[in-house]
Amino acid sequence: MTITKIQKQRGRSPRYILYLDGLEKLELSDWIIAKYGLRTGDEISRSELETIKNAEMEYRAKNIAINFLSYRPRCSYEVMNHLLKKGFSSEVSENVVKHLGSIGMIDDEKFAYKFVQDRIRRKQVGTLMLRNQLLNKGIASDIVDNVISELFTYEDQYSLAVKALNRRLKLLRKSRKEVEKEKIRNTLVGFLLRRGFTYDIAVKAVNNILEN
Repeated sequence: MTITKIQKQRGRSPRYILYLDGLEKLELSDWIIAKYGLRTGDEISRSELETIKNAEMEYRAKNIAINFLSYRPRCSYEVMNHLLKKGFSSEVSENVVKHLGSIGMIDDEKFAYKFVQDRIRRKQVGTLMLRNQLLNKGIASDIVDNVISELFTYEDQYSLAVKALNRRLKLLRKSRKEVEKEKIRNTLVGFLLRRGFTYDIAVKAVNNILEN
């Protein structure tokens, strides 16, 4: 096939339309045009054309991923899903995620650390909930376990449980002044379990709060 014309698109710089044999056309970025040294009159094979198309798709996907990452840190799973929803193939999406990971723009371990720290600061939750949330975001289980074990001691978990209970107990006492102690105890234990705290920490924290 022969490149019969390379036309710059109006209002969409720096993008170009590549015409092949005067019939087939392909929209390309200036970066791809320059990378492959494409010029009017050049002969290209069908396999070369497919390589150029794939490179263009990866270039577009990379730019979309970088823009997606500019708002806040993302994990590999989030970026992959975003690209798939934008219509890119699994192969292209995976290649882009691997590339951005290799240059440090995507780092699942750093993401997990920040995610856990933010969740602790904004809302007291337990390790079970945090672990499930990270696994649901596609973070590898070994990374999840390492991050949680490093950021949480047993004492840390207990302290968070007590803080969460104090806030919850104030609300309960306002709305249920005459509620019996055992019912409040069960309500508070259930509250901590739903927040992802382990049963032993939940019971210990509730008993301590109600005794004081």
